[in-house]
Amino acid sequence: MDAKRIREIFDKLPSKRKQVLLRVLAGESRAKIACDICDGSTDAVQQNLRQLYKNFQLQDETERKLPALIALFAQSMPELISVGNSQGIKESQLSVYDDETLVGGQEANIANPITSVDQEQNFGWVEDASEDNPDVLVQRVRSHPYHTAKIKDQCGQLRILDVEWPVEIDNIYIEVKVLEKLPSNSRKTISDFLSLNSAIDKSDRLDVDKSQQERVPGLEVAANNLKLMVLGKQGSGKTTFLNHLAIQCNQGRFQSQLIPIFIELKYFAMIARDKCNFSLLNYIIDELLNCDVWEEQINTLLFNGRVFILLDGLDEVEPENADAVLTEIYYFSKHYFRNKFVISCRIATQLANRGFSLKFTEVEVADFKSEQIKAFAKKWFVAVARNSIEQGLSQAAEFIKKLYLSEHQSILELAGTPILLNLACLVFQEKTNFPSTRAKLYEEGLDILLFRWDEAKNIKRDEIYRKLPVRNKKQLLSHVAAITFERGDEIKVFERDIIEQIIADGLTKLTDEKNAPVQVQLDSEAVLKSIAEQDGLLVERARGIYSFSHLTFQEYFTAWKFANSLEPQVLEKLLVHISEERWRDVFLLTSEMLPSADELMRLMKEQIDKIIPQNDQFQKFFGWLKQKSLSVKNQDQVPFRLATVRSWYFAREVDRFSNSMREPVSSLFKCAYALEQTVYFGSNNALDLDSAVYFFVVFADKPKVIRSCALDAVLELKPELKQKLEKLKDEIPELPNDEIAEDEISEDEENKEKSQKFNNWFGNDFSRWFDQVKFVTTESRNIGHDWQFNEEYKTRLRQYYDANKLLVDCLNSSRNRSPTIRAHIEETFLLPQTKYFQQYK
Repeated sequence: MDAKRIREIFDKLPSKRKQVLLRVLAGESRAKIACDICDGSTDAVQQNLRQLYKNFQLQDETERKLPALIALFAQSMPELISVGNSQGIKESQLSVYDDETLVGGQEANIANPITSVDQEQNFGWVEDASEDNPDVLVQRVRSHPYHTAKIKDQCGQLRILDVEWPVEIDNIYIEVKVLEKLPSNSRKTISDFLSLNSAIDKSDRLDVDKSQQERVPGLEVAANNLKLMVLGKQGSGKTTFLNHLAIQCNQGRFQSQLIPIFIELKYFAMIARDKCNFSLLNYIIDELLNCDVWEEQINTLLFNGRVFILLDGLDEVEPENADAVLTEIYYFSKHYFRNKFVISCRIATQLANRGFSLKFTEVEVADFKSEQIKAFAKKWFVAVARNSIEQGLSQAAEFIKKLYLSEHQSILELAGTPILLNLACLVFQEKTNFPSTRAKLYEEGLDILLFRWDEAKNIKRDEIYRKLPVRNKKQLLSHVAAITFERGDEIKVFERDIIEQIIADGLTKLTDEKNAPVQVQLDSEAVLKSIAEQDGLLVERARGIYSFSHLTFQEYFTAWKFANSLEPQVLEKLLVHISEERWRDVFLLTSEMLPSADELMRLMKEQIDKIIPQNDQFQKFFGWLKQKSLSVKNQDQVPFRLATVRSWYFAREVDRFSNSMREPVSSLFKCAYALEQTVYFGSNNALDLDSAVYFFVVFADKPKVIRSCALDAVLELKPELKQKLEKLKDEIPELPNDEIAEDEISEDEENKEKSQKFNNWFGNDFSRWFDQVKFVTTESRNIGHDWQFNEEYKTRLRQYYDANKLLVDCLNSSRNRSPTIRAHIEETFLLPQTKYFQQYK
């Protein structure tokens, strides 16, 4: 080995090993070296020397390694040799360092015999075979205070966005579930998604994420796979999962036979680039040398597969370091293939796609489901909010109760992503409720995804999409959202070529340049990939099939388009969808975002009035509605606004036309509650009385229901009416015992007779009885009229009612509307404003 090579090796030595070498070359004793730089451990001195022999290739035929090492430096770097060592090390000093002095416990043939103290020391240097036993080495490292403290420091606490203090991971961690078959690898078509949507309840906003595949516990998958790549969108809990694995391993609760090593790939790459040495082996050796093992023993551990290597954030590695990191992972995992590896990476990133060459099993972190959301809330309001257990659980219960209300369905949808669930908890903690205006909440969530998450983690992405300002990103995403939302039910998923074309069109409008078509297409492909990789707002649901990650975000960006467009008459394009349920949240969000919502409110009122045809049937109906509400309003017991009273009677009448199950009161009177949130129809007034009478009106065609129920006690206010209704009820023959099954009635004489009597009555007398019910209720309370609406008219009335409810909700949610527009809407509420109905104003 020439002098140049010796200098190169010397320059690259780890700091501690170089210090030991310099002290030895200076002639210092083992005890002094141990005391000064090895925490008093003479074993550590010898371990470093053994590594030095290997570094300078003195480990095969060289019998006396230490003199050979000194001789090597005397020739190549004489300036490092002390005067005492210039003629070679003394034989009495040899035993202090050289592990070849004694072989097999016999004295070496040297000129000057060693003292009994030296001999005792030398016997202490004979390597015990157990020192290379992997089990012994694992326990040595796992029990070492440095290793335990290091893993705890790296993984034991989490910093949560917008929370000022770290939280112990055990106090916030929720069991992660994963999908073993990546949705983006499936070969579903648009037709498959449409079939899935049509097969389930249309009210389910989460139907695009419905999956038949099982969600498997992440811990179970990690235990069963030697090489695992954990994929997921940003904020899905990938890093937290790896932290949890490291802590569980460190505590002996998971893979206790292994040594956990946690490596943040972003920082590993930065350090490696500065040293021009992308070596995972050197990184691991430097970590474990602090745990009373030396390099040879670390190699023993690696070759025997006793290390659990957790590589976090492959997608966070800067582009200029990506190739080197991926190559190093490939060769390291191939060479030390017996070890256990887990890598985390954001799904759909370029590095994730190139990770195929690693031959790792890929799984995707699944969104939280109901049980995980509830468990997270319970932990969050105790550990993160720093409440007492009793107070925290109480607040969590209130959070869960309100989160699962129908009006918060879109917030619940976002709660499947842990980072957005954390935002929902933060917002709720402020006022123990969710904001009535949701646009600000969604904007904050999008700000996290578009900007703050990467900024908080100091992650740099590619320039193609990152150079766009946040407002321009919103413009582009709103362009995509609005166009796809217009396309009907299939808007939830769309093919790659369609979305790329929409992006290309949006980019052209953004830049206002006449780019060459080919270049725009290239940019659109890159931007689609960047949106999927960086923000996770567009996700690949199947091969070449995309959608927004949450329907809520698509609705938000669609509304953003209407609220921020400079295009004339843009709101009129929104109004054509006023009777479509799926556009409901777009209307609400638009009304919240507009600088002034007055024009939208006025246009909505005009559009709603067009739902009702101008004919005699509706003239009679709305004439009755106004007269009935005025007659009730004139009674002192009814303190509600006229608009509220009209809403109550309108809902009762429309409910009569429904062929479905009767809706609960809170839903049936949704307009009334929206107009006056303190409404309580239980004051023994005219509304209460009509509510009881409506029981007969609504269920008149179901006499069995009336026969089996008692009349409401409120009818005591009207003895004459109660007497008439009780008489009508008594005319219904006694019913068979409801505990007797239909097929058993024929075998029970008494019930057989009752059934036959009822059937005879129903066949012969029901029509007369039904007319009598209508006459009594109409005469007594002016309700129960036969409007003779056909099915089309009944549908229009329901559409009209639902559209008015939307108008009231927009009125309530908008903070940018004048008192004048509200007064006008309340005055004309449920009274169509056409010339035909002027006489009823």
